[in-house]
Amino acid sequence: MFNSQSLSIFWAIICSLFLLLTSCSPENGGEGDSKSNTAHPKLRFYQNRAYALFNTNLDSSIFYVKEGLSYSKENELKKEEAKWLYRLGSYYRYAGLFSVAENYLSQSLEKWKPFNDQKGIAAVYEEMGYNYREMGADDKALKFSRKALEIFETLETLETPKPYKIIDVRIDLGEYFKDRGQFEIAWEEHEEVMKVFESIPDSSESKFYKDRQDRAEELRANIYLESGQINKALPIFKKLNRPNNFTNIGHYYRVSGDDIINKDFQAAQTLYKEAERYHTQSFVHHSTIKNYPRQVLDYWNLGGIHRRLGRFRASIDTLEKGISLAKKHKEGEKLAGMYRTLSDTYHYMGKEDSALLYYRIHKATSDSLNQSRNETITRLSEVHYDTERKEKEKVQAQQETELRSKQLLISLLGFLLVAGLCIFYFYRARSRKIRMEQQAEINSQIVVDLIQEQTIENL
Repeated sequence: MFNSQSLSIFWAIICSLFLLLTSCSPENGGEGDSKSNTAHPKLRFYQNRAYALFNTNLDSSIFYVKEGLSYSKENELKKEEAKWLYRLGSYYRYAGLFSVAENYLSQSLEKWKPFNDQKGIAAVYEEMGYNYREMGADDKALKFSRKALEIFETLETLETPKPYKIIDVRIDLGEYFKDRGQFEIAWEEHEEVMKVFESIPDSSESKFYKDRQDRAEELRANIYLESGQINKALPIFKKLNRPNNFTNIGHYYRVSGDDIINKDFQAAQTLYKEAERYHTQSFVHHSTIKNYPRQVLDYWNLGGIHRRLGRFRASIDTLEKGISLAKKHKEGEKLAGMYRTLSDTYHYMGKEDSALLYYRIHKATSDSLNQSRNETITRLSEVHYDTERKEKEKVQAQQETELRSKQLLISLLGFLLVAGLCIFYFYRARSRKIRMEQQAEINSQIVVDLIQEQTIENL
């Protein structure tokens, strides 16, 4: 009985260790996405911080996106993980790290596929299209933009804002083809956008769609303008009620003047005066609403127009005001452009020393911008790859810890198995010895009994 009980305890220990070992396997853990629909204050905090810092401190913005991604991974929120990978890809695209953005967007796509969430997949396709476009991979850009558009056009659910996504993608495609001089294809995209508007009841009464209608009309006007049909562009620009519309009309008149300056100087001067009128209205508008980046652009445009009209002193004064405002609000690209325009103005005045000076300042500013941009890209790349290395080291450390735990458990299991076998054989040998001793006693008693019986008989 003692031997049987010991053996039962031994096998119970072995079975418990086996179950413990199998339960430690990484393939058996996690709640999946059971908590993905639960409110997560931390994720909301990370998202709000990332959005707030996006335009002012991209490094910190990306940091909070990575925190949101890490939190999603740690809590096994699969859908949230897909969303944060998408955001990280978008932010890196904005930062100019297109290869890194491509990597995160591809990961996001793989995370979305198991859920068959077409809206999420289409959003990633759309972003990948933008990313490949900026990488210069036109074929891939069109492929993914078309994929996004195809999904948006097939979505029928009410919670999916189908019309506006179709409009956004088609307008972006129209801009893409326009910028590359493929005006016929750009025009086809514009026509498709207008068909979508026609299919939406009362779309013209909704501000949500009115802004997009204005964008579509602006696209049409710019297609006319850049394809040389400038007479068709002006009525559209005048009809539009957009904040930057004065700038567009001024641009139209300036381009028109530049086209005929060598043929009809007086007519070009008239067009330049019209351009000045609209750029002045733009300046007044942006000064009223305190839109400093656009105000800097207005100074730049007016400085160029004054130079074309031969008002060199006014051009210099306007550009210097614009340069001062650009420095204050850190508008580096516009600052470099105004230095170049100022150099041109001094050149037309015959002051070549000043022209050369400001051209050198223009080049130095441009080089500084490029260097700063490259340094930002390099810094973000270093942070990204350093983080990636640390994550790999962390995963490797976890794997090594799991491996050591398994090895420890296996060693313990082996030790207990050997110990159990030793105990088993020990008790087995002891039991056999006891049985032999008992049998010997029985045999001795039998001999004694026989001797006693023989003695009795003899007596």
